[in-house]
Parts: sequence; C-alpha cells; structure tokens
Amino acid sequence: MIFNGVDYAWNHPTPGQLRDAGKMFAIRYITGTDDGKFLRDSERTALHAAGIAVGLTVETFAGAYQGGFMVGQNHGRLATEYVTSHLVPPSVAVFFALDQDLSTTGRFPAANSYLAGVRDTYHGKLGVYGGLVAGGLVADSEIFWQTYAWSRGGWSKRAQVRQYQNEVRLGQGIVDLCEADTLDHFWLPSGKYVAPVQAPPWGGKTVSVGSTGEVVRTVQQRLRDRGWTIDVDGQFGPQTEGVVRQFQREKGLTVDGIVGPITWRALWETPVT
Repeated sequence: MIFNGVDYAWNHPTPGQLRDAGKMFAIRYITGTDDGKFLRDSERTALHAAGIAVGLTVETFAGAYQGGFMVGQNHGRLATEYVTSHLVPPSVAVFFALDQDLSTTGRFPAANSYLAGVRDTYHGKLGVYGGLVAGGLVADSEIFWQTYAWSRGGWSKRAQVRQYQNEVRLGQGIVDLCEADTLDHFWLPSGKYVAPVQAPPWGGKTVSVGSTGEVVRTVQQRLRDRGWTIDVDGQFGPQTEGVVRQFQREKGLTVDGIVGPITWRALWETPVT
C-alpha cells in the first residue's frame, strides 16, 4: 500500500485541508529560526489532531551539509536535543538534508563527511533526504527519502519515501507531493489514530438499508473499529445508514448512506480522525 503525503516550508496548508485532500503525513523542518519554515509545537499538535502523521527534517539552510563533518556533528546534536525535549518516539526517523545536486564536483565527498558527523552524534533512527545520487550514501539501517529535484526521473530501489512533484497548490499552501511505503518512520498521532491498511477485496455488491449478512457485519465492525458508535448485528438499518452518511461526509465522499466500492475502500484506507 502507498501512503500519500506532502512536505512544505513557508506556505502552509491547514491540517484540515491536508486531511480533506487525503494526505496522511506532512514532513516538516525542526531546526533553524522561527520564521514559518520550521515546525512549531502548535502546528504539530494541530496536524496530529487532524490525523496527520509528522515527518522530521534537519536543515539549517540549503547546502549546509557542505560544511562537512563538524556541521554534521552539530546537526546530530540539534536533532538529539529536539527528539529528547519533545519525547519523540524512537521509531520516528529524522531526515538529514542533502538538498543539492551531489553530482556537482566536490559535493559528494562533502555529503559523505557530513553524514559521518551526523552518525557520530545522532544515535536515533536516521534518515537521509536527497536526490538519486544521495541514495549511495544511505546505510542499510537508514531510511532514504528521495527528492524529485535532483533525481532526473530516476528512482532508487532504496527509497522508502519519494517526493514526486514540486510546488503544488493545496488549499492555502504550496506543497511538494510525496508518497511512502509505510508510516512507520513518521510521528503518528497518539490515542485515536489507527494507521490506514489495505482494504479487503470489494465483493461487487453494494449494501444499503435493508441489506443483511456478513458484508453488513464487516462494514459495521470496521466503523466501530474507527471509533463510531454502532451495533454490529448484520442488519443495515437506520442506525447504520446514519453512521455511514456521517463517515462519508467526514471524508468528502458522496453522502448517500450506501456502501459501494469507494466508501468500502475509504473505510480501510483513509486516516482515522
């Protein structure tokens, strides 16, 4: 299953706009001055409240990695301070940015030295953000987020997160579109969040008021698992219709109280909010 998300800097969409667009994660910057580019605690709280997982990236300024080993050490310390002070779960990767074309003379060795410095001071789950060439610097135990800009249409088999389009208008913000193979590397909302999963095969028959049987029971159980108050009795009556309508309205679907293939898929593959 592929999970759709975004990254962005200064022009922020609202968490609600991300949710309504079906985005499941947002990758943000955690270091630097508070000029709008960097993730505030209030923004993270709002993203989590909307059911959006959060990715974490370190980049003080574009090309900072060219400072080599000592800059990498400093960035590793900054990341350690952030994850420690914010109680970030150890399963969350921090991506260190190599956001330039590393095929340019001198940049690849600088990036290699930079990552050596990062590894010297940061001992959590480590990720690397960069173009196709940067994938050659990623260790087997590390997570690779591949950028669109410096990849020239090529994709590394190592990339678990892929940025595939730049500067797209989404709501009031400008975002880069991304996809991920899993949400395991992101900071998931706590409590009510249930990670989306692959929907079971659609059986080819819609269910609505008057329907009965195991398919109805499956729909009711999935709605209950998502937090809705509903009886699981295999009878599609007014209560089930009402909950289905509420679910469809929340997810921006056609509100008809009928579970067809689109609503069926959304029951499993949209984030719980």
